[in-house]
Amino acid sequence: MTRIIIQFVATIITLTALSVAVVAQTNPQLRTDITVEDRFVTLGDLFENAGAFANRAVFQAPAPGQSGTVRADRVAEAVRDVGMVWQNNGQVGVIRIARASLILSIEEMTRVIELSLRDRLNLSPSASLGITLQRNLAPIHLPINFIGEILVTRLDYRSASGQFRAEIATSDETSTRPLIAIRGQAIETIRIPVLSRDVRRGEVITESDIEMNEIPRQRVSGDILRTINAMTGKAARRVLMAGRTVSASDIEEPKLVHRNALVTIIFATPGMTLTAQGRALADAAMGETVRLINIRSNRIVEGIVMSNGTVAMAPNNASRILTAGNAGSTRVAAATTR
Repeated sequence: MTRIIIQFVATIITLTALSVAVVAQTNPQLRTDITVEDRFVTLGDLFENAGAFANRAVFQAPAPGQSGTVRADRVAEAVRDVGMVWQNNGQVGVIRIARASLILSIEEMTRVIELSLRDRLNLSPSASLGITLQRNLAPIHLPINFIGEILVTRLDYRSASGQFRAEIATSDETSTRPLIAIRGQAIETIRIPVLSRDVRRGEVITESDIEMNEIPRQRVSGDILRTINAMTGKAARRVLMAGRTVSASDIEEPKLVHRNALVTIIFATPGMTLTAQGRALADAAMGETVRLINIRSNRIVEGIVMSNGTVAMAPNNASRILTAGNAGSTRVAAATTR
């Protein structure tokens, strides 16, 4: 706490002629360490058994949250001026006086600044605003009996950097008093899914690989994915780092067919299914067209990759399965119906 010397308030002392005998009966006892709530220190604060003098204000109190000292001889002088009888029998040197206070928290200051910024930026209630106040911000002490509101009387904001300067004040029924000017930064954020771990090229992203983070809005470009569903089940086109946003160009459908892998080729018509084996000539995802070499006929065919990794051939390619001079290359899985 800041130490101060309490000043004598001569203007608020009213001399009163009272009987010494009556005053002496109160037997006042000086306190050496007191805490007051109001702007002035009274004889009732300083003494036990101050009697009729208890409400007499004799010193100005420290500012809220601060403390100070007053010499005992100054107390004796104040006592004599009002006609109160007291002898410093304990030979007290100084009295410590502290002023009680309400502390204006960092959270409350942040709240009032945020309200002003939201109004200034015309943000919707659902928009997120990340606010960082300057470092080493000292606590603000208000009178313990303060009734009023905390408000921002002036706000300077730079949209490019998010830097701001806010002047905070208290306001009650009678006046508005400045408190402090605070600098900081305010960044509008958006909740975006990011990867919780590094993902290798070709690896399929699962829901457990994703977490939601607050990202500055200016860092969110048009192709960045904004929902978990948009990422789940997709494969990485390249190595993706944890904590980074993911764009549409970073992912693709998982490859169900891989180059040089053996694949089952299927030709299906109502009542009949033919199968053969082929070797893929390229990677392909579900729904993509892929070229294969029929293992038995050595002919190149094309088909559509299905969800189970097989390749379905179009009807006009069916003869390529049945040809090649080796009937053993083809298996009839279902005969024609009646």
